[in-house]
Amino acid sequence: MAACLVGVTPASAAPPVTVTNWGSDSAVATVELVDGVHRIRVRDNHADNHSAVGLYKIGNAASWTPVWASGGAGTEEIRSFGLLAGQTVTFAACLGEAGEQVMWDTCRDNEGRYVNAPPGQADSPASHCCSPAAVSGPDAVPLAASFSAMTWNIEARLDEPDSVEQWARKITTDQPHVVGLQEMCQADVEEMLLVLNGRYNVRWGVAEPDKDWCDDWGNALLVRNDVTIGGSGKEFYANNGADPRVYQWADVAVGGEWIRVFNTHLEANDPGIRDLQVEELAVATKVAARALVVGDLNTWPNQENADSDGLSMDPLYDAGFRDADRDCNRWVNDNCVPTFHTDRPFEGKKDWVLMRGLGETAKEYVQPTTWSDHDPLFATMLMSTADWTTATGWLNNYGSDVAQVSFNPSTRRLSIKDNNVNGLSAVGVYWLEAENWFQHIEFNPNGADQPPKAVQLSMASGQRVMYMACSGYWTPNPPLVFWDTCGDKRLNTAS
Repeated sequence: MAACLVGVTPASAAPPVTVTNWGSDSAVATVELVDGVHRIRVRDNHADNHSAVGLYKIGNAASWTPVWASGGAGTEEIRSFGLLAGQTVTFAACLGEAGEQVMWDTCRDNEGRYVNAPPGQADSPASHCCSPAAVSGPDAVPLAASFSAMTWNIEARLDEPDSVEQWARKITTDQPHVVGLQEMCQADVEEMLLVLNGRYNVRWGVAEPDKDWCDDWGNALLVRNDVTIGGSGKEFYANNGADPRVYQWADVAVGGEWIRVFNTHLEANDPGIRDLQVEELAVATKVAARALVVGDLNTWPNQENADSDGLSMDPLYDAGFRDADRDCNRWVNDNCVPTFHTDRPFEGKKDWVLMRGLGETAKEYVQPTTWSDHDPLFATMLMSTADWTTATGWLNNYGSDVAQVSFNPSTRRLSIKDNNVNGLSAVGVYWLEAENWFQHIEFNPNGADQPPKAVQLSMASGQRVMYMACSGYWTPNPPLVFWDTCGDKRLNTAS
């Protein structure tokens, strides 16, 4: 692998400079000048069973100096270092196993480039010289278009003074590509579009044509005017309670890549009906491999409280979705971004941005507001790049190459490889188009010193498979998938 000169920060630069690892903000490294002393501060943001590690080297030093933040999520480590006049420091943020292994494929330097593993240390195909745009070949990692979304239950019936202007202001703060709104009056949507001054187009999903407080009430999907819109529509759920509920959808393209976006507001008072609506929504999403679900799902995360009804989310997880917030997934969700309140402090999370075929770039966040009992939730993701449909290729679990899954389009064979002796098994999770994207789970319990496990898939030419790599624990009753370790998904086609 060719060497490359990464970005440098002048020793005289006083403002702090921060970088995060690839794929998330789990590890954060900041170089700063404090009281005349240069130092690197490394923070671990996520409870992901990995430590954060910052790397730095001064001038043309041959090796990196690691600084480990190994105390768990929310902890940090600070290391001071000396710089002579005119010297430079290069630094990066990575994930790893404290003091033992740097996961080099997660390392990003302060110029946004991959970091090469030192000679003799494990490297993965994701670690490339220079910027992602500079590489080519079967293992290239091209730059991906970012895609941003907001969801917000407006609670329009409150009809506060100047509310439309305030709603529009919240949207223009971040200007997301798509905005899913719930509990909106159509007249308010039309007025808000005027305030937004041509920045957005609208797709309207009426739930009730004559609600007490407005003529037409329901969901609105706003699409920024520089985004291409294909088809769109809405459907009433087959199972509804006292208030009719709908989901709406639109096909949009960003950077030439298409995604189907669903916006919905699920049943609030009857968990049984809500469960049926989630199942119906999960089936509806399967018409598109790459999809986004936004909305007020009236569902808490699985472990948020003892009375949680969060298991109703399982059909969406089984359909390949995960939260854009890496801290809020199927099982590990102690740090979900709260969105719902009747009075401060926050009461919890009911609003969701769920993605399939996308990668998160940073933690979700809310814009606090007094204009609704919900705060607007904002997320930025990466559209999958050309390797989303690559004919060959590997796919790693989240944050490392501990588990690896690949697919051979000619033989229609899925290969599940365990790369590390860590007491866990490699897991391949896959969905077949021919089976209406039904989810399958395959464990490789044989260990890192054994050949990959081969799974023969029943596919005809032109049919597609979607798959991802995870870690798990193999027991006969039942085996356990650690869903927070699962990497991004790959879509492939049988030749």
